[in-house]
Amino acid sequence: MPVGQGVLATSTLDVGELDRIGDRIEARERDRSVQHAEQLTDALALYRTLKAAGMELSTAAQLALLMGCSEYRANTMLEEAHILHGLGALEPMRQGVMTVEQSHAVADVLGTVDAALAAPLWDRLHERLVLDQQQSIVRPPARLRELLRTWLIAADPEGDARRRRSDDEDTADVELWKRDNGLVDLVLRALTAADAQACVDRIEERAQPAGADDDRPSGARRRDAARDLLLGRVALPFDPDTGEVTDPCCPPRSSAPCGANVFVHVPIQTALEQSTQPAELVGHGPIDPAALRDLLLAAPVLHRVWVDGNGVPVAVDDRTWRPGRGDPEGVYDALRDMSTGPPPDMTQPRHPDDHPDPPRPIARGPRVLRKPHLA
Repeated sequence: MPVGQGVLATSTLDVGELDRIGDRIEARERDRSVQHAEQLTDALALYRTLKAAGMELSTAAQLALLMGCSEYRANTMLEEAHILHGLGALEPMRQGVMTVEQSHAVADVLGTVDAALAAPLWDRLHERLVLDQQQSIVRPPARLRELLRTWLIAADPEGDARRRRSDDEDTADVELWKRDNGLVDLVLRALTAADAQACVDRIEERAQPAGADDDRPSGARRRDAARDLLLGRVALPFDPDTGEVTDPCCPPRSSAPCGANVFVHVPIQTALEQSTQPAELVGHGPIDPAALRDLLLAAPVLHRVWVDGNGVPVAVDDRTWRPGRGDPEGVYDALRDMSTGPPPDMTQPRHPDDHPDPPRPIARGPRVLRKPHLA
């Protein structure tokens, strides 16, 4: 008897129950589209009522209060309502022809063009959506956007280029999106399609496995390659005869950036692993001990900063410490040396007749630039 045959013989699929569950899911999804269309209609009614009293500017705030959401979401919904109403798209939504996600895509693409151009594009899309419904096809929002963009470029190529240039100027940026676990997403906004594809191709070239023992997932390799390219990390050249590195620099996949200025404030007790108070990466916030250790081992430049009892800096030492890269003992010795220096008697000279003697700074030790921890 083949393996598994007994299981198949004793297990049966309740096709009738499966169909009933599927029917309920489909019905709720249609109802969701209908409810969304009704909500957009009510948002427009609220706008008109407030406008009649000269209070239309408060519509988004009123919507946010009623829905228990942010004004940004309420304003986005109101804009979508105006766009879809102008196109005549709310009634097809009530008929289940267009999903909620598809309506967002329609508003995003056609809401940026003149009504005279948007109307025929919507009519064409409406016909396609009706045909999709008859054939039980649900077009994903991403594919719907591509379809609309294709028609829009063909119908108004000059206008499309003009709108793209305007969007480039308005939204181009590099952003950091912090995660709750301390990781950060780096986002480049408003690249041209050609530049974006070229960047991806370059990253792919550098994201090949680094030997048979490289077990990183493909996504991690691409992330590491992109980071190394931005930070100027290259494969370390070496002398084939001696096997020694001929141009020491930051190797690929390094755990901390080198050759770049990042600033970390560290209580000396934390640097010496005598406290659990986290270090703070300027521009980001607290970092974990492992990240601090990597930074301290990446050839840091250490400055001693004296603080008062409230943690406010009152003096900076003129001296700096520069332990070598990857030298835990050197880092430890530098930190120990920094912790033994006496605090300054005062932060700046004062004439005794003008000011009372300032309080003596508390020798809480320095705040060190770039990470702590030792092997």
